[in-house]
Amino acid sequence: MPASTLCVEFEKIDLSKHREIIIMSEFFHMSGYAFYVWTSYGLAFVVLLANIIIPFNEKRAFLRTLNRKLRRKHRDKNEQKA
Repeated sequence: MPASTLCVEFEKIDLSKHREIIIMSEFFHMSGYAFYVWTSYGLAFVVLLANIIIPFNEKRAFLRTLNRKLRRKHRDKNEQKA
């Protein structure tokens, strides 16, 4: 096929209406590396979420332990007075 025919056939296709769809498709496909890229994003999200949740749980457990020790200490102190 001559190059001029190829260009004419390409110009007949109206991509302006579907440009956003093509761009989003290319974005999610990521030139064939989509699996690796999205897996990396997912793993990074899980690690960041764990870095937020784990310290809150440890703080809550520490405060519960401290509260139990303080109650035990006050209870023992009151029993010694009685």
